[in-house]
Amino acid sequence: MIRAIIVDDEKMALEQLRYALSQYKEISIAAEFSDPVEVLGKIRVLKPDVAFLDIDMPEINGFMLAEEIRDISPGTSIVFVTAYDDYAIKAFEINAVDYVLKPISRTRIDNTIQRVIRKITGLEGKSIKGNDNLDKLIKQNIIRILAWEGENIKILKPSDVLFFSIAKRNTIIITKQKKYLGKHSLNYWEDRLAQWNFFRCHRSYLINLDKIEKIYSIFNNMYYLKMKDCKNEIPVSRRSLNNLKQILGFD
Repeated sequence: MIRAIIVDDEKMALEQLRYALSQYKEISIAAEFSDPVEVLGKIRVLKPDVAFLDIDMPEINGFMLAEEIRDISPGTSIVFVTAYDDYAIKAFEINAVDYVLKPISRTRIDNTIQRVIRKITGLEGKSIKGNDNLDKLIKQNIIRILAWEGENIKILKPSDVLFFSIAKRNTIIITKQKKYLGKHSLNYWEDRLAQWNFFRCHRSYLINLDKIEKIYSIFNNMYYLKMKDCKNEIPVSRRSLNNLKQILGFD
């Protein structure tokens, strides 16, 4: 039996997909979600064989959700189900099993189920490795940062974040209001947020350049940053100093 989850923010679309999948004895629907954020809190326990995802959803789109699912449950295959054909090439670039257009037809979903069965049968006992194309796609389109507070997830825009830091091997996300736990490394965010004006000023800090209030030096020519709405002093490594000076336009 193949365990599936379905995710769509539209109730009617969710019901139609549930009905379509219920016609196949090979498929067991483990859970369904109208809120993509809720999926992230439960995917580790569910560990489905396949996730059927809408793409155009609020807060987290289907591509970003696919990346998070892949990180948490590498063996889960992805099928995109959407009303738009614009994303088909992108879907296959990230190694999705299939890309199904709404409204769903019986013939089309038959083909999808056969693809899912072949994929899972061919990969039994193996993990699906990360796909570089998905990383590239997320890098190009990222607009949200997932921040964890216990079991709760906060959706942040890049402009909400003052800086990322490392503490006891954990990634910490600092905003004006509070701090959160991140699930990814500084290297991960440095790569994806460069276009959003983030800069790695130190091995333990990734800062939002738009949030710098002042830069100052103390003894031994050591430089520190003061961020807006924050009391933390952030060190600038000697290796990063010249690049930072160039970016900020001072000698």
